[in-house]
Amino acid sequence: MKHMYELFCILPGTLTEEESNAKIQSILDIMKENGAEDIKTKEGGKSRLAYPMKHIRYGYFYTILFSSETTQVATIKEKLRLVTDILRTMLHVYNEEEHNKKEAKIQQMKQRSEKFSQKKAEKEDTVKPEKKNVVKEEVKQEKTEKAPETKKEVSTPEEDVAPQEEKDIEDINKKLDEILEKDIADI
Repeated sequence: MKHMYELFCILPGTLTEEESNAKIQSILDIMKENGAEDIKTKEGGKSRLAYPMKHIRYGYFYTILFSSETTQVATIKEKLRLVTDILRTMLHVYNEEEHNKKEAKIQQMKQRSEKFSQKKAEKEDTVKPEKKNVVKEEVKQEKTEKAPETKKEVSTPEEDVAPQEEKDIEDINKKLDEILEKDIADI
């Protein structure tokens, strides 16, 4: 029974583009020899790897879609495992419906982010200059009004705070004593 399969492979970034294209061509030849049909390749380009593989930090990414008999897939995997210049391969059954759903979600997310960035840019352009001027004027008016009032109400803070602190400390001490007495009575 034939199924569609997706092969994801990473080639070392130490190869030149011509060498990587030649390696992919040899991989495609191996696949054709072992019964793969309707082969489509997508080049992902050269990119930094998340972690080094075989002491290599960059790699060429390729996705290959093909149809094949389920019995032939094991031989294709085995032949690809023997190719020395492949850093990683991942072969799985390709489900076109799931792939289309993922692509649609990605497109929706891109559209939302574009709309959001446009709205944000519009708000920044229109709102910021007006608000800054209004706020500054209000602050200046408040400062001029408050300045004379604060000078009149100057008093010594030590005299006002000291009696209130003594009352608070006494209240706290009484409450602590009550709590401690309750705890001792319960024991």
